[in-house]
Amino acid sequence: MKIKIFLLILILPAFSIFAQEIKVDDSKEKKSEKKLELILRRQFSMIDPLESNYFQERYPAYYGNVNNKTSATNFGFKYQIEKINSYFDFSMYELRKANLSKSVIYCGYTTPCNENSYNIGSYYRFESDFNIIKNLLSDKVGFGGGIRYVNSSLSLGFPNDYYLYVRSTSMGPQLSLRYKTPDWLGFSFGGKIDYFYLFGSFLVENTYTTDKSVLGFNRIYNQRPSTYIGKEYSIFFNYKATEDVSFTLGYSTIVATVTPTTKDVQSLDPNYDLRQNLRNNTEYGRHYQDRIFSTYLQVSIKI
Repeated sequence: MKIKIFLLILILPAFSIFAQEIKVDDSKEKKSEKKLELILRRQFSMIDPLESNYFQERYPAYYGNVNNKTSATNFGFKYQIEKINSYFDFSMYELRKANLSKSVIYCGYTTPCNENSYNIGSYYRFESDFNIIKNLLSDKVGFGGGIRYVNSSLSLGFPNDYYLYVRSTSMGPQLSLRYKTPDWLGFSFGGKIDYFYLFGSFLVENTYTTDKSVLGFNRIYNQRPSTYIGKEYSIFFNYKATEDVSFTLGYSTIVATVTPTTKDVQSLDPNYDLRQNLRNNTEYGRHYQDRIFSTYLQVSIKI
């Protein structure tokens, strides 16, 4: 009996110390921040894509942008790297727009001229970027860089008469600056500026019937190396509902220039090539503009 009491006297202090260590470890875990943040964004965009600008250069009678609003869901995440005071940042989204349209003026023999919309095809865009950002002033200013990938296309077809497919695919490095204000009652303001210089290809595939060709049709298949250079600007208001959940309202703009090595056309009709290449080299520049304007609602959850 005395031995049991003696053992209890020895064990109880050790158990008490162990329990205290567990409490200390638990408190440390509670104080440590969660590293992974999942981001879900719903964006509403107005598009003026490079494929639409290509179409306007090819067919000058069609102008402006009609029915060019669309929406998409953006997924992303951030992962904190505490040892180097930095974080990984990834995002991706997919845009689809059927019946992207331009304006055209129709004039009839007995009716006055009217402006109408004309469907130039279905637009598709996939974009993603992955960055590592270094915190410079706590978490209020960050600077870093990474990789951006952009793949977009426009397709239009009429059976046995006309087919057009325009695609731009680019990938390359980007630099990124992030900033935000300190929280005030859970609210903060911030933004980012991305500058990217991407490399890829620009493809035009076009087949159509024509009486001007001996063959009765013409076919264009031109794929050129290209650069995709631009910036993305974003500003936002953020509300931190809890330590782990926040809501964001923001606006972003992507403005880029796509430059193929040449705009010269090579088809089955040399006469068409001569006329089109003369127009390309005298009336138009070497670039196509690509612009996306978006507002978005976002929820971020730390896990």
